[in-house]
Amino acid sequence: MTHTLDPQLLERPIRILVVGCGGNGSAIVSGLPYLHQAMLAFGHPGGLQVTLIDPDTVSETNCVRRPFCRTEVGLSKAIVLAHRINLFWGLNWQGMQAQIFDQGYFFNAGEWSFPDAPLRGVFGRNDVYAGITGWDSFEPWLSRIESLPESSLWPLVDQIPAEWYGSATYELGQLLTRLLERRSRVRELILSFKNSSRNPFPNWREVSSVAAVTSLRPRGRC
Repeated sequence: MTHTLDPQLLERPIRILVVGCGGNGSAIVSGLPYLHQAMLAFGHPGGLQVTLIDPDTVSETNCVRRPFCRTEVGLSKAIVLAHRINLFWGLNWQGMQAQIFDQGYFFNAGEWSFPDAPLRGVFGRNDVYAGITGWDSFEPWLSRIESLPESSLWPLVDQIPAEWYGSATYELGQLLTRLLERRSRVRELILSFKNSSRNPFPNWREVSSVAAVTSLRPRGRC
């Protein structure tokens, strides 16, 4: 069997995203510097450029079963691991304390569209929504989305690796344009999910006062 590589992989650093820095993630990350050094030894121009992402901080339990120590308790797992690897190997890899939600339906999977189906792409178990008690549960991110300036989104496009979207430059531009247009529809879509037969927010407290209801109207609407 013959294996071929995309020529671009031999011309610049290869970006790798490691999501999760627990048992499996930390073990994988610990081996990547060896692969990086081997690639450089065989003439690759840049080796690996790795980004680590994990939403959690180091706990005392992690110090028993994971490559962390007590002095790191409370610090970001991803940032700690990236810093340690950079110091030992002389690298410039990145660590981020962040959470990624992807049920395989972002932008309608590979279709790059926005089907307005209230139950599409949501989590399968209602218990993850138990903490939702009303609109305040979606703040501050909901207000930030509604007021997001267009100028702050387009510069992020330049940071998307080209191999993620290939030659679909036009489609990517159309996707972002539609994404901006839909900022004012987020509350409407949340309500569609809330009022669906799924009943995902059983702890939602309805607003009784007229003033409170008025304050919840999407910006720019009467």
